[in-house]
Amino acid sequence: MNPVERTIEDVFLSNEIMDFTRPIITVITPYYNNTNLTNTVRSVLSQDYPNIEYIIADDCSDNIEVILNEIKDILNNLKLEYFLSFKIQRQIKNVGTVKNLNSAIKQARGEIIFFLAADDMFYNNYVLSKWVSFFQNEKAIVSTAKRVVCKNTISNIQCIRPKKKQIENIKKMSPQNLYYTIAYENYISGCCTAYRKECFKQYGYFDEAYILLEDHPMVLKLLKKGVKISFWNNIAIYYMNDGISSVTKLNKKYEQDVEKLLETEAKYQGHNVADIIAKYEARRNKLLHFYNNWTKKKYMKASKIYPEQAVKEALKPARSIFMKLYMYIKKLV
Repeated sequence: MNPVERTIEDVFLSNEIMDFTRPIITVITPYYNNTNLTNTVRSVLSQDYPNIEYIIADDCSDNIEVILNEIKDILNNLKLEYFLSFKIQRQIKNVGTVKNLNSAIKQARGEIIFFLAADDMFYNNYVLSKWVSFFQNEKAIVSTAKRVVCKNTISNIQCIRPKKKQIENIKKMSPQNLYYTIAYENYISGCCTAYRKECFKQYGYFDEAYILLEDHPMVLKLLKKGVKISFWNNIAIYYMNDGISSVTKLNKKYEQDVEKLLETEAKYQGHNVADIIAKYEARRNKLLHFYNNWTKKKYMKASKIYPEQAVKEALKPARSIFMKLYMYIKKLV
């Protein structure tokens, strides 16, 4: 048996389907030794969509017993008659993000699969209802959306991504042309991209040649095959910019995955591999330098108002900063 298929399940909740007029969806949270899962879980359980299967895909964490107790405490204070199911799927050995996600996807019952990283939160309690309607109306196979990038908490807002130009590219470019704009710098983030399960069955799962990098190779594969990525023009999540792919905390295995991807795509396009990797490293180092200088300044403080207007107001004083950052990095590529 493949190690990725050997898992232990802790089932917290299992109900009958409450609404047969709407599809079952699955939300998957990949988890490995994170410390701030509570807000993520609450944001999923507070969604108003009725047919949600929630899977926390644990990659053999050391602190899983603590997490189990935290989840039990959360569930004791909530009534979830409409919620379909909630479980933790635990790997018996650490297999990496890509294999861990693929294992959860294969077990998922949902027609549409959404991903929400540990530490991240859905933007409001009706995100999934609206996003599912978009999938159905557009007959989308894959859909990506906006994210609010935050530093540690939702009160420390840094920016909204993707940028306007990037959004225009996603909406208007053919898959083939879009491929060339993101081959070396991905702006279709896995943290706010959802897939129909049939997409994985038809085009394959996340590429297990990589250990931690799942989104960029998958997007490039789909674009090469001519798959249209639909853009849902709404904010989907609060994204905490302190994970393994953040500019300040890049994991060594993640960097190796990125270099492997750059080498693969450079060869595919007939470019010099060393030049492409050097440009990536220079761009990252410049970004890190700018980021470190910027973080010494006072963080923006978002108001405690929940709606979208709060985010817009919080970003007003920082627009010039991020424009400078954009122009600064653009010169490198």
